[in-house]
Amino acid sequence: MPAISVIVPVYNTERYLGECLGSLLGQTFVDIEIICIDDASTDDSLEELQKIAAVDSRVRVVHSESNRGVSVSRNMGIAMATGEYLSFVDSDDRVEPQFYERLYASAAQGGYDIVKGRVRSFNPHTGEISSAWYAMDVDDLIRTNKAYFLYGFTSAIFRRSYVLENCILFPEGLILNEDPPFTAKAVLLTEKIGYVSSAIYLYTSNAGSATHNDRTLSHVVAQIAGCHVVLDLLNEHCDDDRHYAITSMLLLDHLLYWCNRGDVSMEITKLAAEGLNSFLLKNRMPAEIFTRLSVFRQKIEMKRRVSELRNRMKVHA
Repeated sequence: MPAISVIVPVYNTERYLGECLGSLLGQTFVDIEIICIDDASTDDSLEELQKIAAVDSRVRVVHSESNRGVSVSRNMGIAMATGEYLSFVDSDDRVEPQFYERLYASAAQGGYDIVKGRVRSFNPHTGEISSAWYAMDVDDLIRTNKAYFLYGFTSAIFRRSYVLENCILFPEGLILNEDPPFTAKAVLLTEKIGYVSSAIYLYTSNAGSATHNDRTLSHVVAQIAGCHVVLDLLNEHCDDDRHYAITSMLLLDHLLYWCNRGDVSMEITKLAAEGLNSFLLKNRMPAEIFTRLSVFRQKIEMKRRVSELRNRMKVHA
């Protein structure tokens, strides 16, 4: 049994596969299997995967005859995996060479169900790695409360037996925002969570990806649905008010983003507002999460300004 099963859903990412799988096969930690699920790609992704698999037996390739979505692909990978831990890598992303060595060492030492690394944004055209992946860079805050781990699930490993025993899967049918329900449930049901700041996952800033072109009614419906799935999970299983409030705050920020977007139609804005309203009506701490979000945004903005000031000082030093 390999130590880690890496699940890579693939759909029309032929030009990124060499770098993505190269970063996995070039890991300092070699006890891994790589399960690539080709979701009926229409480019040469399948052929590229088969070429790579032909030269390294750790790569397994599965081809779907019809396009069923990334959640189905990831769930297929979970069912097929044999590793002690599970990992998920998007096929246009990559990881730094010691990513799995550092995560697994922490997992083995601490007996964790989940070990989280950092996410950093990577520009494939310039090679630049940014210091922040998300507008609210919450990686370090996971040390203060596990609820801050809602996004960036690809930067973690999850004990496979824990995932299977608790039926932690990706909701199928959502074209966006399918990862928070998986991560929220995984985090909610365990206290055995580790964090390794030196394990870096590189998220590719790809202007052609779904997350950068999410401007249709279907996308906002999926965003709202994903947030409501997480809220329903919290309402049913979360007795910790702080955990509840932090997760709700992160979801609220996501919904407000949709309400405030200036590049979408009025129909989408109205739908986003309705989704926000229904979210607040179902939430048991609406006033507190607005207060938390205001304070949180102020802290993030202050952190950004300090970072900019330090960069200016370096330039003029």
